[in-house]
Amino acid sequence: MSFVISFTPEVAVVILKLVLTQKAHNHQAVELAIKLMLWLSCTVPFPAPLFMIYLKVDPLYAVFDDDHNWVFFILHILVRSVILFIVIIDVTKATNSCFIVVLMVNCSTNNILQDLAETSVQPNLAMRLQEINLYKKMFLWNKYTNQNFCSFSVPPLICFGFYIVTLTYYGTIRMAGKLGFLLYLCLPTVALLSSMFIIVSIPHAASVVENSENFISSRANGKISKFERKTLKSVRCMGVQVGPYGYIIKDLKMIAFKYISENTINLLLTF
Repeated sequence: MSFVISFTPEVAVVILKLVLTQKAHNHQAVELAIKLMLWLSCTVPFPAPLFMIYLKVDPLYAVFDDDHNWVFFILHILVRSVILFIVIIDVTKATNSCFIVVLMVNCSTNNILQDLAETSVQPNLAMRLQEINLYKKMFLWNKYTNQNFCSFSVPPLICFGFYIVTLTYYGTIRMAGKLGFLLYLCLPTVALLSSMFIIVSIPHAASVVENSENFISSRANGKISKFERKTLKSVRCMGVQVGPYGYIIKDLKMIAFKYISENTINLLLTF
């Protein structure tokens, strides 16, 4: 997400254009998840560098030598705090922007497709052609979003996200009572935030394919002309693309939980 914002800002404008020009829908669960992420991102980055330095778990601890007078010691603490703060802020900014944009895009696409599928087949030919034309425009927007954002951001997000969730679950169970309270508290916090991607993001991303199929089937089964039927057969379903592996579907959520649970159990039995 930082790459998109920094080097290709025009992509973000095109992606969010559809989001900002449609009727608002009620998504309480998504809004609650976003508010929780924003609240944590505004509170955690400020004390986190000081806690890491105090617990001596920051990567720069081995670089700086503490065998100096108090002036060099304070200078080292200040440099380590500033570097850690910059890194944490950038990671938090990229995580929040990616999480919010993904949810906004998925919810907006689902809202439009649901509105199209729930409406009855229009008796007017011109209105039916306008619906098909709107779907084609949305398909082009979806293809542009997949090529310029989802194709290189979703695969590492899913792969490394599963790894992080598995390791944090393992650490939360195995390290209970073996670490200090402040250091141990980082594990369930990271596990909660990383699990939120799976619980909230994957179902909404999978619904894009389902709502797209529902719209095409609802129009193809209605009383339409031969030209419209051929046109509907030529269009394809929309979805959130995972690189060359296809679209995100509903089965991915169950696969994710199965993968995470099995690998967490294997780690607990092995180590």
